Amino acid sequence: MQLAVSKQDFGGDNRSWLGSAHGVEGARTVTLDGTKFAAFKKNGTIPSGIPLKEADGKFEPVTDNGDKLAGFLLTAQEFKESAGDVVAPMLERGRVRVSRLPSGAHDVTALTTPNPLFVLVKKGSGR
Repeated sequence: MQLAVSKQDFGGDNRSWLGSAHGVEGARTVTLDGTKFAAFKKNGTIPSGIPLKEADGKFEPVTDNGDKLAGFLLTAQEFKESAGDVVAPMLERGRVRVSRLPSGAHDVTALTTPNPLFVLVKKGSGR
């Protein structure tokens, strides 16, 4: 588990995918399955905005239209595959600009069962 206290500087987190501040103050602390995020790793971090599902008590990226969306990774996280799981904040409700989610993120507008706690705003939508 990646719980060691450390100080580091890295580029600013791009949270332009957040459509509002609603839900940010009540983010849930979750454990990310460290074996499932290698595809998103860039410069030693995984970006915020990755759609998450729960699997076996941990959270991992949504990969299929049949997955149940639990939330979105709220902040970028340092990621070292050899260090195991990552404890991170997850947005459980709110407004999300889907066109600004990280590259490679699953299209959450195509999910079989949408999560009613999220308003998913498509590019060009006035909402």
